[in-house]
Amino acid sequence: LVAGTMGVTGATTLSSTATFSGVTTDLTTGTNEHLVLSPSGTGKVGIGITTPISLLQVEGDTFVTGKLDSPHGGFGPYQNLLVQSEVFEHAAWAETGYTISAGTLSAPDGGATAELLGAGVAITDNTLQTISGQVTASKTYTGSVWLQMPSGTGTIGLRLKSGNEIGTTTNASVTTTWQRFSVTQTFTSGSTVNLIFEIINGTTGVRAWGAQVEDAASAGVYARTTTEQVAGTTRDRGLAIGQNTHVTGNLEVHGNIITHGTGGGADQTISGNLTVNGTTTLGDTAVDSVTVNAGPMTLVNAIVAGDALEFGSGANLANLYRSANDTLKTDDAFLVAGTMGVT
Repeated sequence: LVAGTMGVTGATTLSSTATFSGVTTDLTTGTNEHLVLSPSGTGKVGIGITTPISLLQVEGDTFVTGKLDSPHGGFGPYQNLLVQSEVFEHAAWAETGYTISAGTLSAPDGGATAELLGAGVAITDNTLQTISGQVTASKTYTGSVWLQMPSGTGTIGLRLKSGNEIGTTTNASVTTTWQRFSVTQTFTSGSTVNLIFEIINGTTGVRAWGAQVEDAASAGVYARTTTEQVAGTTRDRGLAIGQNTHVTGNLEVHGNIITHGTGGGADQTISGNLTVNGTTTLGDTAVDSVTVNAGPMTLVNAIVAGDALEFGSGANLANLYRSANDTLKTDDAFLVAGTMGVT
């Protein structure tokens, strides 16, 4: 029994139960030191439960004032000014001193999409992406990326720079465990447009995945990108999901639903009812295909414009609309290939 403060320096083994009482804070560390719980073997950590079934199990309510982040996405502030955040061999990225092959390596999210940034011939060799036209004067940005060494350890530089200012390099100590590293840069009032995120691996080959740049002083929730930025104008808050989402039950949305297809658009399929209190926009500029499997409406290559259905564009535009009670009209030719019955 210890009444008061007990300081422990070095390793201490507890082979029984330790009970803390009568103090406001039970466990503290020294300045800038970590508090690490490392169960051995198949051991787990339980809070409010004595028989946890996962590595960390919390029984009861959990209150978080910061973000909940993972390679899959999470809750909190998010933004990504980069495109192709997981495809470093894409033309949006430029590499110096080596080439990058399409991702087939195990990634932090469990997929096989991580890529190897090869060992260059000079210590300055790098992979970078330029965010053209991005205002940098008197602004603070944070860039981040997951990194992993194929073996051993290595030091990888991360840097943000503008059209006329070279930022300060942050050196990441990379191991064989995937970790997310970040760099933050505040630019002067004289900094010019174009923001550049740079991964400087030099003569060290390193695996990379999930790059991100945000208009913020710290890294937010990871937001995966393909052909477009995420929250490119203003950093957003809420739920960011990097891959597929499955909902068993009702989905109710008070606000707008906007889908951004890639590679010419993507089909949106809804099996069941969709109720939206707000505006629904499917696709970037037009609807490729929308199918409601449990409903009466199927639109294929059509645009709903006011009270009309529009097909095609320009000189090839054709329409179909309700012109009066019990009257369906088109301003174009109407061709029936087959039998048309009129009652």
